[in-house]
Amino acid sequence: MGVYLNCFWQLDSGGMNKAERMGGPYHPYLPDTLADYELLLSPSCASAVADAQEALAKLELFGSRVDTEPLARMMLRAEAVSSSRIEGLEMPAGRLLEYEELDRLGVDHRLDSTEAQILGNLHTLVDGLARAEAASPLTVEEVCELNRVLLAGTRLADRGGVIRAELPPIATAAIAHAQLETIHPFADGNGRAGRALVHLILKKGGTTRVTVPPISLLLATDRERYIANLAAFRFEGDDETKRREAVNGWVEYFARTTCEACSRASAFEETLLAIREGWRAKVPFREGSAGAQLLDILLGTPVISIKTAQDLTGKSYPAARTAVGELAAAGILRKNAKNRKSGIFEAGDVVEAFNAYERSLATISGDTAAEKPKRPVPQRGVRMP
Repeated sequence: MGVYLNCFWQLDSGGMNKAERMGGPYHPYLPDTLADYELLLSPSCASAVADAQEALAKLELFGSRVDTEPLARMMLRAEAVSSSRIEGLEMPAGRLLEYEELDRLGVDHRLDSTEAQILGNLHTLVDGLARAEAASPLTVEEVCELNRVLLAGTRLADRGGVIRAELPPIATAAIAHAQLETIHPFADGNGRAGRALVHLILKKGGTTRVTVPPISLLLATDRERYIANLAAFRFEGDDETKRREAVNGWVEYFARTTCEACSRASAFEETLLAIREGWRAKVPFREGSAGAQLLDILLGTPVISIKTAQDLTGKSYPAARTAVGELAAAGILRKNAKNRKSGIFEAGDVVEAFNAYERSLATISGDTAAEKPKRPVPQRGVRMP
């Protein structure tokens, strides 16, 4: 059972300030271990989890109808920037996108410590989600594979290899996040690690493939309720009924936040697609041309060079240069003044949509006109220099 410990912080004469040098009592919470953890979902909690699973499925279904790779790229970068900003690490989205393009071009650039941490956060998310696509390293996988083979072609083929006691990915992600935030095992970066863990578990569980719903960012925005629910999860005592109620309450709260996150992600996707339709009306490129391909590519790579345009479209350099020139003439792209030698261009509509999405995630309602952001966010109209 979980329990609050009574500990005493020993006097530290080498502390950097008075508070660090002083000793005193403190009461860390030691949670239950997750080994042999069996959770029975209450009807209300199970309903919320089912709603969340359905919301995630609809978000993924949208991805099967359109090319969501660019949209997923932007949502992932929004997650990295916003998650870092929660920790007091601030960097304009345009600058992150600019640095990524410079890296693609092999152009040296300097990073300060904050920028390095934010880029590290992005790389952690990208690498972690990539690893989540690989075969499971769990040793029970071999047994599950045997069961899949046995049930192949039967009426229970879709259940082959699925362990019945397994929790839905939403519930697993909720409990794992709460557990990590409770233990706080690292010297720094616990918040960012806990937020990234949510996405890794959902992807590993097959719930999300290309989408990155901003679940953890909304949890961080609704801070008071988040902390209250997290505190309720840390149940103390040996009453199994109350223990299950505490965990069910947390999982239900997490699941309902997931539904709202899917709604916000869908709205962002619709915004980006509307931007692309506006571009197409401005510049009606021939289907299959470098320009037509760039209108799709810019949704996920809004900071781009002619060389990258060539690489991503598979067209010749002159064709890519002509397409970029036409987009610049139409006002869709503009030259980046800071990196003229590298020939970097920016699609300002997408960068501003990125910033607006981040601002909306910092409000509980999502309406930045009616509600002030709960944490630092980029200003309106901020664009690359």
